[in-house]
Amino acid sequence: MDRGESLVFDRAVEYYDRTRSLSSASMDKLVPLIRRDVGDGPCLEIGVGTGRIALPLQAGGTAMVGLDLSQPMMRRLVHNAGGRLPFPLVAADASSLPFADDSFAAALAVHVLHLIPEWRRALEELVRVVRPAGALVIDIGRETKGPFRDLLAQFAAAANIPETHRGINDAGELDAALAELGAELTQTHVIEEMRSASYDKTIEALKAGTYSITWAADEAARHRAAAHTRRWAEARFGPLDRRYDYRLEIALRTYRLQGF
Repeated sequence: MDRGESLVFDRAVEYYDRTRSLSSASMDKLVPLIRRDVGDGPCLEIGVGTGRIALPLQAGGTAMVGLDLSQPMMRRLVHNAGGRLPFPLVAADASSLPFADDSFAAALAVHVLHLIPEWRRALEELVRVVRPAGALVIDIGRETKGPFRDLLAQFAAAANIPETHRGINDAGELDAALAELGAELTQTHVIEEMRSASYDKTIEALKAGTYSITWAADEAARHRAAAHTRRWAEARFGPLDRRYDYRLEIALRTYRLQGF
């Protein structure tokens, strides 16, 4: 798989909502926080996917426009909206937005910039299409620590794939890049969920290619890597049907563009 291209989520459409959903309690916190910064819009979401964030925002009164490389994901968004088009959807790459300058009052990028090698170009495009004094709300995702990270490290080494994403991996780089583009960090919000998983189910998910970071390996390589990881994990953690706790985190960063 070419790490120079933005990652397309066609293959994840059947399980994305099941594996990437947030609790209703987290969504009840998240949506008002985003609405407070993006207002009534119009707001562009890049990597809109199945509408996990955009549909509640639209329902709350923010005029949305969604953009994604994956048409199957956007078809699922329409399905999730009851079979009707809830707002304009555009199939395009975030590094080359098909919109005029100053088209939007705000923009949203949640868990997508880590998938875009040309993430700096994507930021330039967001700054271009958002009006002066408008808001950019971004969550690049944070590094997972604990047993999952240990399992992934073993799996990645055995599969001969990188442990890091093809796009941005560090919030400090994001802050610096946007500062150069004239956008000031004005708010940060962190929403956390405590969850648990079993070691064997995590290894099975790595083997199945549930996580996008594993897509660089073909099926045979994933199976070999999973077998290695299972042996290592049994020696390290004991019975693999045991559960471990982990923290799921949404870390929103709001940037304000320079005004006139």
